[in-house]
This record gives sequence, C-alpha cells and structure tokens, in this order.
Amino acid sequence: MTAIDPDNPDDGLSAQKRMVSRLAHGDRLEEARDLCTEMCRNAPDDPELWFLLGTIHGQLSDYKEAEKCCRRALPQAPHHPFLNFNLAVALIRQGNPADAIACLENAIRAQPAYMEAYRELANARLMTRDYTAALQNYHKALELNPDSAITHYNLGNALRNLDRFSEAAVHYETAVLLQTDFHEAYSALATVLLNSFKYARVIEVLTAAIRQLPEAEELYFKLGCAHQEQGDTDTALEYYRKTLELHPEHVDARICAAGILGMQGNYEAAGERLDCLVKAHPENAAAAITFAQFAHRFGKIDTAVTLIKDTLGKCGYSDRTRAKLHFSIARLYERLNDPKRAFSHYTTGNRLRNARFDLALYKRMYQALEQAYSAAAIERLPRSDNESATPVFIVGMPRSGTSLVEQILSSHPEVFGAGELPIISGFIDKLPDRLGVKIPYPSCLAHINKSHLNTLAEEYIDFIARKSGGARFVTDKLPSNYIHLGFIDQLFPGAKIIHCTRSPLDTCLSCYFKYFSGEHPYAYNLADLGHYYNLYQGLMEHWIKVLRIPIHEVRYESLVGNQEDETRRLLEFCNLDWNEACLDFHKTERTVSTASHDQVRRPLYTESIGRWKLYRSHLEPLIAALQEA
Repeated sequence: MTAIDPDNPDDGLSAQKRMVSRLAHGDRLEEARDLCTEMCRNAPDDPELWFLLGTIHGQLSDYKEAEKCCRRALPQAPHHPFLNFNLAVALIRQGNPADAIACLENAIRAQPAYMEAYRELANARLMTRDYTAALQNYHKALELNPDSAITHYNLGNALRNLDRFSEAAVHYETAVLLQTDFHEAYSALATVLLNSFKYARVIEVLTAAIRQLPEAEELYFKLGCAHQEQGDTDTALEYYRKTLELHPEHVDARICAAGILGMQGNYEAAGERLDCLVKAHPENAAAAITFAQFAHRFGKIDTAVTLIKDTLGKCGYSDRTRAKLHFSIARLYERLNDPKRAFSHYTTGNRLRNARFDLALYKRMYQALEQAYSAAAIERLPRSDNESATPVFIVGMPRSGTSLVEQILSSHPEVFGAGELPIISGFIDKLPDRLGVKIPYPSCLAHINKSHLNTLAEEYIDFIARKSGGARFVTDKLPSNYIHLGFIDQLFPGAKIIHCTRSPLDTCLSCYFKYFSGEHPYAYNLADLGHYYNLYQGLMEHWIKVLRIPIHEVRYESLVGNQEDETRRLLEFCNLDWNEACLDFHKTERTVSTASHDQVRRPLYTESIGRWKLYRSHLEPLIAALQEA
C-alpha cells in the first residue's frame, strides 16, 4: 500500500480512490466515508481501500469502525507501518493500550525513524503504567524531532504523573515556546508550578499567556489558584469570576469561589453554593472537601461525614486527593468528639502524602546558618541603610498561633495584615544569581554588600506599601521566616520580630493534623515532627542570642489565659497605642486564607490547650523524639 496523494494522478490510484482522498482532505469526511464504504463492498479484497476507510473513520472519531477496517487490511499488509499505526491509535482511543503496543512495535520495525509511532507507543505505555519505557519512547521521539510541541507536552504529562514536577515544567516550557497558543501546555505548566509552590512564576507565565489566549478560561482559573495560595484572595476571586464569565459551569472555579466566601466569614452564601455543588457533582472530591471544611458553620457535619465516606468509596482519585479526603473526615470526627476515628484517618492521610524528611540535610542547613550568622560574623556582615519600622515579621512553627497574633495586630487601625508573604524566601532563592556567584546561601553572604541589601530592602518595602495602601505597620506572618531571621536582620535594622510559641506536643500534633499545601516534609510522621521541632527550637535560641533586631515572644497559652495583658505587651512592643478593637479581633473583617481562618473568627478559647492529651496513647514516637533535645 502507498500513502494517498490526491493531487498525484500517477500514483496508481483509481479515479474513485482519488475522489475519496480529495473529499477527505477537503473536510468532507461523511461523503468520503459513504463513497469509500460503497467501494469496499464492490472490492472487498483491496487492502488499500480498507486502509483508506479506516483512516476516514479515525478522523471522524469512530474508532470501533476504524479498528474493523484496519483489521480487514492487516492480513494482506501485516508489516505496513501506517496501517499498524492507525490500528494502534484506534485501539488506544478505545482504551486498549496493551494490544496497541504490539502494533506500534510493528510500525517501528518497518520504519525505524517513525517519530509519531514512538510518541503513541509512549502514550500506550503510560496507560499501562510502564513509566520507564514510556519515558524512553518519548525521549526517542524527541531525538527524531526535538521541535515537536505535542511530544514535549506528552513527556511533561508523563513526568507529572511521576511527581517529577521540575522536569515536567521544562518540557511544558519548551512546548509553549514552540507553540505559543498551546493553551493545554500553559495550563499543565501552571499545574506543576503550583504543585512546586512557585506561585509567582505561575502569575508571570499566565499573565503573558492570557495576552495571546484571552478566552482560555482555564488560565484565568490557574491564575486565581496562584493568587489564592499567596494569600491574595481578593484577586483570586476576581480571576475565578472571570473564569465563570467565560465558562459559567466551570466546577473548580465555583468551588474555589465558594471556599473564599467561607474564608471571608460569609458562611450562608458559601453553604448555599456548596450544597448545590455537591448535589450536582457527587463525584467531585474538591467539592466534598470544601463542603466538609465549612459544614460545622451551616450545621451539616453528619451530612459531610456521609459525603466524604461515599467519596472515599469511589475509585480513580490520586493519593494526594485521597489524603485530603482522609484529613477532611478526620476533622469532622474531631468535631463529633471521636478522637479514635479522627486519629486513624489523620494517620492514613499522612501516609498517603509519601513524604521523605531528610533530617541530616536539615541539620547541615541549620548548622550552616548558625556558622554564617555567628556572633562574630554578625558584627562583620553589612546591613542595609533602610531604617523602616514598617515590617513586622511574625514567625514560629506552623500552628503556633501566628494567624491569631496577626489577626489581633491587624485589628489595630495602624496595622495591615499581609498574611504569608514568600518574598524573603524568594530573595534568598535568587541571591546567588543577584550576587553573580554560583555559591549557595548562606555561603554566598561573603559576596553581599550594603548596596545589594539596600536594593532588596527597597523592593520589599515597595511591595508591602502597594499591598497595604501605605499602612504604618505591615505584618508578614510566614512562619518559616524564622529560618531567615539572620538575613532579615541585615535587611531591616528597624524591623520587629514576634516569635509565637506553643506547647511542643500541641504544636506538633496540630501540624500532624494539618494537610499542608506547601512543602512541609517533616509534618507527616510523628518522629520527624519531634526532630524538626528540636531543630527549630535550637535555631531560635541561636537567633535570640546573636541578632540585633528585637524579638518579642508571644506564648499561645499565656495569650489565651490573659488576653488583655498579653495584647497590651504586644502593642507596646510594636510602638502602638492601645486600641480596644484588638481584644475583639474576631470581629475584624478581613480574609484569612490560612488553616486558621475559622479560629480567628471566634473569641479566644481554651479547647486547643492540652489537646495532645486526647491522643496520648498514639504519641510515643513524638514524645521520644522531643525528649532527645
């Protein structure tokens, strides 16, 4: 058989065959199919006719008929590469990759440089979960044609399925460079960047992409996700609304928008929307999880338990999604005072995170920080000239009361609560590039000077001024900034640090009970949590000894037990006059996008103090690790 060329009168095809081919090439596929079907009846032993008819059925997405036609032709041309390829594609589209693999291997044997066959072979092997072979086939396809955007995209998908997000991002980036209107690749790139917590990069990439693809609703949705992860829920809500303008039935955008309403305290509106969503989309895990998150606010905890149970009983969810479901039902059982069932689901959820915590790596990192910022080194290191007292950094372990302290401070009319800002960590990630060296932080500090620090400090101050509208004080409550206090000391001589502390057992247990969206590999194993807490505590003791900027400790238990006195001390430390609104922080209307959004909307309560005692029998690994300090 030969390839069909409708414009070559000397290719041996009859006039009727050329007519069929012209009709097919002219998008008159139904006419081509009908004519070719009649020809096959009249010449049932012509394999080229069956090949042609199978190709047309494939173009019409009628893969069952395409398979039948290819199989009619195959006995007379068993090694024909294009026939084997078409049959394989029909099989793959019908969900039969195993049989397709043999056909594609036949095609490649007949035509070793058949790039498309390697790509489809990789797709088939991906479907059979033979990931190693799939990656090899994609790489072979790229050897044959490195400028194939679709192959880079497919390879990115394979790598994403293996949670190799940084590698996947490289191939998605290449795909959109090769094909600038490839909106599926932009969307996939945004997904892996979100999974890698590179929210600023998502915003940069998609803002540029939307200029070329202004009607691609999925890109607006992913932009909303990036802004929401950065704590900018108002902007996120704008993008979700834009998504829904373009596609009113975009379920994920509707779920996220309802979730933000809940975070803003508009529980009635959130409940109405979520109730409709779970009824209309009972298979949607995200809808079930968001419904469960706010179910206690609209009196439907039992309904939420049943919903999550039903969802867990269904197949097809990733480990990541199943983990979220287990965390959701665990929180519901806590509210129902069933700690045994709650802990069981938390344990399952944590196990599904499949996280590995490299304790030795963290020890080396913290030791390097203590050396780079030793008492002697700090005397030598330059500091910026920026005397701004605007930044107030609230740090500590996650779940130690940082959101509560920010809510109290942001209730003061002179304070803007900016939430968790990843700016300082972003500065540090890019510091070697800015300094023009290949030495990682903190070793690269040997190359930093006052000019570098002045530039970075100005960038930070400009950002928070825009975000806050020029408030006198702006809080940055990213808890993990405790790691970067030495660098903050260099950037902002006039800044203040508020260190939130809480009972180690309550803090660690609360981390174990939290599904973190960010990178917290220590949080999914009780022993790892204890070891990490010891490292955190040791580093904070070092900072308190050597840093020049003032550090004020707020102990959660003291704040709950003596709210007014502790609040007065907090305001005094920040050079703020007393304001009664800080005692009524739960009435302050602002969006809280962290896990503590529910707690900060109620007056102080004592139920979380000593919470670990309910789970004492499960906590031996944590207690043993903490005692090693």
